[in-house]
Amino acid sequence: MVSATKKSRRSSTTAIPATPAATVAAGGTGSFESHGTPGRMLAEVLSHHLGPHLSQEDLMVCRLVCKDWCKWLPAERRAVVVRQVRLDENGDIPALTTIPLIFGAAHTVSLYISERILPDVLRTATMVLSTDVFYRHIKHLRLTSTSPLGSKSSTWPFGMPYWPVNLAGMQGLESLTFSGRSADADLLRTVAETCTGLTSLVLGLRHEEAPAHSTLDHGSSLITRPTGIDAIIKLSSLRRLALTLEDSPWDWDEEELGASAQLMALAALTGLTELKLGGAAVHAEAARVFLRAVQGLRCLALVFDALSGRLHERRELNLWKQLQHVELRLQGRVLESDIPLLALGLPANLKSLHLRSCTVSAYSLTALSSLNALTELSFDGWRPAGVPTGEADEQAIATAVCSALVGLLAGPVGEGLQVLRMDLSDPSKDIYSAMPRLAQTWAQGSLRVLHLVNTDGYSLSSTGALASLAGLSGLRDLRVSVKGQACRDDSALRAAWLPPNLTCLELVGVHLPCGEAELSQSGQQLVEANDFCLRRLGGAEEYSPASGSGDEASQTRGSVQQQLREEPAAAAAADPVYRTWNGRGIFECRGHVRLQRLQRLSLHACRYGCCSHLQEALGPLVMPQLTSLELDDVSGLSEADLSGLGALTSLTRLSVCALGHSTISSSSIAHVSKLVGLRQLRWHAGDSLDVPPHPETIKPLRRLGALDISGGQWWRMSRWHVTSAIAEVLPYCEMAVS
Repeated sequence: MVSATKKSRRSSTTAIPATPAATVAAGGTGSFESHGTPGRMLAEVLSHHLGPHLSQEDLMVCRLVCKDWCKWLPAERRAVVVRQVRLDENGDIPALTTIPLIFGAAHTVSLYISERILPDVLRTATMVLSTDVFYRHIKHLRLTSTSPLGSKSSTWPFGMPYWPVNLAGMQGLESLTFSGRSADADLLRTVAETCTGLTSLVLGLRHEEAPAHSTLDHGSSLITRPTGIDAIIKLSSLRRLALTLEDSPWDWDEEELGASAQLMALAALTGLTELKLGGAAVHAEAARVFLRAVQGLRCLALVFDALSGRLHERRELNLWKQLQHVELRLQGRVLESDIPLLALGLPANLKSLHLRSCTVSAYSLTALSSLNALTELSFDGWRPAGVPTGEADEQAIATAVCSALVGLLAGPVGEGLQVLRMDLSDPSKDIYSAMPRLAQTWAQGSLRVLHLVNTDGYSLSSTGALASLAGLSGLRDLRVSVKGQACRDDSALRAAWLPPNLTCLELVGVHLPCGEAELSQSGQQLVEANDFCLRRLGGAEEYSPASGSGDEASQTRGSVQQQLREEPAAAAAADPVYRTWNGRGIFECRGHVRLQRLQRLSLHACRYGCCSHLQEALGPLVMPQLTSLELDDVSGLSEADLSGLGALTSLTRLSVCALGHSTISSSSIAHVSKLVGLRQLRWHAGDSLDVPPHPETIKPLRRLGALDISGGQWWRMSRWHVTSAIAEVLPYCEMAVS
């Protein structure tokens, strides 16, 4: 964060020239015009080659070395981020005054603003954006609200799109982004009158640091109302527009307030090349009217529901074919009726398809195999098409749909996917025994994100489905969620089965044991830990309705058995192993190898049995890059486990939900007092008779922007006047209840 304190520590210089004196010749060699010492030449080299790659925090530290470093290092900095906007005693924002002095060449500014700042005060403090000549030349501005869901401390109007900022003088803006909240009609009118050259406008999206347990829906504060649309259509230079439409109960052709009417109003922006609309569904006819008017459109994202009418009109297929990137969200529709458009109009440009509560058939899923440009596919609970007359017919329909789904995911579409999210809650999606086959397809492709939601714990273990994921070296984000009773031994994901390069792991109702250990003296491989899964493999072909012939099931079983034996050894050889003491001897934990690259770990309603206890498994030696951690209702969590959290100094987000743990009290929050980099903290612990934490325990968390507590904690803290004390200790931290 840019602050006035650092300005006082470098009194030797203030202004920064717009361009450095050094010039870099072609081919990477430097040609310098310097009349000073070698130190100045070094500063110029740093400015060109290292300065643009330094983080903002490191850059500010390097500027304190000497006058030359202070002068030249920021010269190439183009983007400035203020993580926590603060006010001084005069009600001004020191960072906005300091930025022009330090980063004179910057053209991008991002401001993270707490909604605890009174609207009138913030509007006055941002007057500098309108009056300072420097900000008239800023090209890109991003305003992000740090207010969490359920905020109790926000002073802004509840539920209304509102940004109390002054942008009247920012005539040079080319892109403007409002994150966390949309903008009201008055501010959008000011933007339309002032920022006549604006080419990109993004309204109301959740910021990238939103808690993982929250949803993307921030209520009505994210929507853009029809009065805001009237202001937006005056921005004739717009090329990119993203917003969330208001869901209106009126039909689109009878009133002027519906989402479809808003979409047709946006047809006045004939220069648009990219449009992303979320929130309410639009009518198919409104989409066609828009496409006919905006001929230069190349990227389009829309939502259609069952009431949106027929999407396919043969005479208008060319309107869809001219698009280069299409994202569709289909809600409650009969997929078979939309196949003509998907298969004929969008096979070469449909990049993202989301199916929500749709009716599918084996034919419709097979027809999707023509979508050779698809990179993202997600679906939740669907209904197999057909009218079964008995249990046998129902099973036959489910088996046919399941077989078509496996064929789709194991074919060219599956190989081209980068993001796949599947809800496996019904028999028509029982693809567990086919996971080794699918994993081979995904390993050859470019899959980066895989979410398996509402899985069956018994099926996961009996088919060895999770063991087949170990070879997905390209996978970065994995989520496995088990439906029904949590923490069963059936639903186990051994750490040695994890893909080797994961950066994000989320488990819901899954037991995560290490299960892979060996004596350091002998080095013998122990496979006894996998016996449970291997024994289950014997009944794989009887369990799954889509398992195929006995020979295919036998091959699947043999493939999984071989992987179970080979993967732990491969994991152990890939990286250094970590040794743990179990009271009888020194053992090497091979599961830790698969956790080293994790940046985000989320455990919900599950157990973590790696080695001896959580304190060791979550240590900085095991996961040195961890920045986000969620421990929600983790079985066996104790006070001793939480005592190790203070060593994870890279954390910026932390969530601990342990309301059912009698040994963990509200005062346990003191264990995170050393995590000075935290920006979001969710702490649910303690019962109704528990003494609330002392405000001094979280006083060191100066960067904390949001503190989320339970309803019982809020009541206790309010009764003991702790909430007001926290407001004084951390004046920019917002309190939320969930």
